[in-house]
Amino acid sequence: MKLNELIKEAYLPLLEEKNGFHLLCEPEFKNSLYNYLSNWEVIRKKEKNYTPIPPEQYAELPIAPAVKNDFEWKWRKQSLAQVEKQIQQKNKPLILDLACWNGWLSNALTEKKYEVLAVDLFADEVDGMACKKFYKNTWHSVQCDTENLHFLNPVFDVIVVNHALQFMPQPIEYCNRLKQLLKPDGLILLAGINFFSLSKRKHEQVENFKNHFQNKYNFSVFFKPCRGYLTFEDKTQLEQNGFKFIPYPGMQLHNLYSKVNPSKPLYCLGIFNASN
Repeated sequence: MKLNELIKEAYLPLLEEKNGFHLLCEPEFKNSLYNYLSNWEVIRKKEKNYTPIPPEQYAELPIAPAVKNDFEWKWRKQSLAQVEKQIQQKNKPLILDLACWNGWLSNALTEKKYEVLAVDLFADEVDGMACKKFYKNTWHSVQCDTENLHFLNPVFDVIVVNHALQFMPQPIEYCNRLKQLLKPDGLILLAGINFFSLSKRKHEQVENFKNHFQNKYNFSVFFKPCRGYLTFEDKTQLEQNGFKFIPYPGMQLHNLYSKVNPSKPLYCLGIFNASN
C-alpha cells in the first residue's frame, strides 16, 4: 500500500520527505519536537554509559553481536517471536510498528514479507528513523506525534506498540484510541511491557532517572510527562477494555520471582482482537 493511502487526505499537505523517511507534524508540535531532539542528541553523547550499535550490525538485530549480552535486546528477541506467532494466521497483514525506534522490528517483519508502517518521534542515525540506511529492506516510516495518530486511516491489520506503552501519558486511553485504526478483525499487540504490583521502588528509579537529566543538564528527558512504568491497576483497566495478557515465554523465572518479590515486574504480552 502506498504511503498516501495510509494517511487521511487532509493531512497529506503536511507530509515532508526527509532522509529516507517522512515527517508529518503540525508546525507548533514540530518546533517543540525538534527543540527537544536537538538537545537530546547533544546530551546523549555526553552520557558515558551510551554505546552505539555498529552500523554493519543493525541488520542482525535483535541478535547482533554488539547486544548479545544486553537483557533489553534478549527481551526484544522474545517480542519478535511473539509478534510473529500472533500474526502468522493473517494473510499479508499491514502492520503499524508504533515507537519503531531504530527500525529493528520493522526490518525483521519486512524480511518476512510483511508490509509495515513505522512511526516514532526519533529520526537520528543512532536510534531513530535515519537508521533505515543500515538495512537492505525498505518500509514506510513517518516521524510524528506518536501519541496522536488521528491522521492515519483505519487500514491496519496489526498494531504493535513496541516496548513503549509505559511512556504514553494516558496508556489506557491511548490503547482505546488505537482501536480506531484497526480493520474489523485487527489485532493490537502490546509488546515489551511489564507490570509492577508494588511500584514504589520502580517509581523511585524513574524519578532518579529524570532528576539526573534535570539536575545535570536542565533537561526533561521524557518528551511528554508520563509515569514511565505500568502497574497492576493498568493491567486490570486494560483487561476491562478487551485486552488479554499472556506471560512472556522465556521470562518464566522473572515472572516467578515477581510473585515472591512484588517490587519485581511481571512480563507480559498484551493482545486485543477486534473480532472478539
